[in-house]
Amino acid sequence: MFAPDVLRDRRLLSYNRTYPAWVLASLLLPAILGFTIGGSLAAAFSGFIFGGLARVFLANQAAWCVGSISHMVGSRPFANRDDSANNWPVAVLTFGEGLQNNHHAFPSAYKHAMRWWEPDLSGWLLAVLAKAGIVWDLRMPDRQTIDKRMRRNQTAPLQTAGQTR
Repeated sequence: MFAPDVLRDRRLLSYNRTYPAWVLASLLLPAILGFTIGGSLAAAFSGFIFGGLARVFLANQAAWCVGSISHMVGSRPFANRDDSANNWPVAVLTFGEGLQNNHHAFPSAYKHAMRWWEPDLSGWLLAVLAKAGIVWDLRMPDRQTIDKRMRRNQTAPLQTAGQTR
């Protein structure tokens, strides 16, 4: 079983079982809001298109960029056994998910940013939630481990996407 912890959590299991209803609600609520604010069918249609369909389209495109662009183009500070790369534009659009080379180097880390200046809104938010006691058990390698792995990569030849090791 892929995620037995999800099956044990009744709330998450309920969300999973009612997924089609959540998708429908996420498309209809913007339309209802558009009608309520604009008072016309054109406003409802606009809400449906831009608050519903376009939002889903853009979110999917951003997620797919993580799987494609961030595995072809970008920096590779860590020598991983794949073509993962840190792509800043994708990282900004996906709140840090575009830092795939970092993620593949340390897959259990709660944030993808390994340096303070890397864009990782999701990681920053999780850190704030941890300070507030809302989330816990966040894992992150220590600075020495990150630096050691990065230094080892500095001596390795730079590799471009598509090359095999």
